[in-house]
Amino acid sequence: MKASIFFTSALGAVAVTLSGATQAQKATVPDQIDRGGDIIVTAAKQTSTVQKTPFAVGVVTGQDIANKAENSYEDVLRTVPGVQIQEFAQGAQVYIRGVGSSIDPTFADSSVALMVDGVYDGRTESLQAGGFDIERVEVARGPQGTLYGRNATGGVINVITKDPVLGMLSMDVRAQLGNYNLGRGEGALNIPLGNSAALRVAAFREKRNGYIDDGSNDSDKYGVRAKLLVEPMSNLKIVGKFEYFNENDEGGRAWPSCKTIGDAIGLHEVSVLRALR
Repeated sequence: MKASIFFTSALGAVAVTLSGATQAQKATVPDQIDRGGDIIVTAAKQTSTVQKTPFAVGVVTGQDIANKAENSYEDVLRTVPGVQIQEFAQGAQVYIRGVGSSIDPTFADSSVALMVDGVYDGRTESLQAGGFDIERVEVARGPQGTLYGRNATGGVINVITKDPVLGMLSMDVRAQLGNYNLGRGEGALNIPLGNSAALRVAAFREKRNGYIDDGSNDSDKYGVRAKLLVEPMSNLKIVGKFEYFNENDEGGRAWPSCKTIGDAIGLHEVSVLRALR
């Protein structure tokens, strides 16, 4: 069981004050929740509320993810009704409403599609990797082949990361500590580039000892993401993205390590010798 301490610091209000009243009036924050309290989603490939979306959608907002200190997509999805995840050393098997693929994820594509900022990710290892600077996670219960094509029989998991915001200089910093020597830091910086462009840079670093005696199930990963937003006119929005992720931990193991097998053989030999005596 993981115990953690979570800290959050946002300097957006101070930054807007320093940038002047004119830029503060032009700053636009993404409307994740509209004035009526409805959550805005894009699961149907158009902006609408959850109530008006013509199929079942589960949503976890980025603020909820931060408040619960959920560090991976797998942690986030465990709180969504109707979603089950079976862990494997080679990835994960995902089921939505009981529909999924029971085959090893290294040999076949999943029946639940994972989309990150609109791009299909065919490797289920991404669910166990670190998520950071997330706007929201949407689960569109299937089948969703009409909108998303193949590999969406069970449904679709949409991960939307935070876009840059025009006219706003802001910084967000989070730190997390826990047992097994868990240490995690995450930060994001939003930089305005004139009146029609903005840059957002986010990064994280996580390290933790393994839950197993042989050192497996540990964590040693980091990632960085940069997104550039350009709005040359009111009806045109261009977003460019660069992302890098690196993981150096042992991860899960499908079979016992050589050290564990060697110890077991050694104990067996000792038992045989004692029996012969």
